[in-house]
Amino acid sequence: MRKPRLYEAGTLTFTNNGLGSLIDAQDGEVKRAFGAMELEMKYPVKGRLFRELTYQRIILAEPGPGEEPQPFYIYRITKPMNGLVTVYAKHVCYQLDGKPVRPFTASTATEAMQKLKSHAMTEHPFSFETDVGRSGSFKLTKPAATWAVLGGTEGSILDIFHGEYEFDHYTVRLLTRRGQDRGVRIRYGKNLRTLEQDANCAGCYTGVVPYWVDTATGESIYAEPVLAEGNFGYSRVL
Repeated sequence: MRKPRLYEAGTLTFTNNGLGSLIDAQDGEVKRAFGAMELEMKYPVKGRLFRELTYQRIILAEPGPGEEPQPFYIYRITKPMNGLVTVYAKHVCYQLDGKPVRPFTASTATEAMQKLKSHAMTEHPFSFETDVGRSGSFKLTKPAATWAVLGGTEGSILDIFHGEYEFDHYTVRLLTRRGQDRGVRIRYGKNLRTLEQDANCAGCYTGVVPYWVDTATGESIYAEPVLAEGNFGYSRVL
């Protein structure tokens, strides 16, 4: 497996070595959930690039043996223990939780994915694709984070049109099916031993979209994003 490489925050292409290779990294592991991924690795405080490991910088790492490297942005670094820190980084697709989208309607998955880009309230590098041919009635009545519109909530694009997500660098694909169905079923106590969930407040917002919704009619009024002054190296709008 190739060693992960470190890049500046906001890097979009990874054709060079960036800030350098993290040759001192230890015990790297990528966890997956619903197509998205999170990287966890240990790094020695005496490592060559230790002082370069800062929030929002990007680690390019292989999710698994033989897989193409994917970009992960750093959101948490623990205090040193036994000369090592643990670095937590999320796939860049998670940045979509800070990319608001305007209200819109769509009757097909293709239209919905296209409008995620055309109705974005802030500029971002993400693109959206789908091969799902299903029709349906999707309606977003108030500004929302693109991540929430994609899935995980009732009435989301995934809820209406179904399919499975694939995240590849800054491209989001809604596919009819990923991988192969080998007939295996997950059963608690058999091949599912434990189920854990945790939550954290992993970062700060750089702006906000104010809106109001009439609960009787569903009509919404909203303003353009109000952004904080300054250059933060990233954008995350609530």
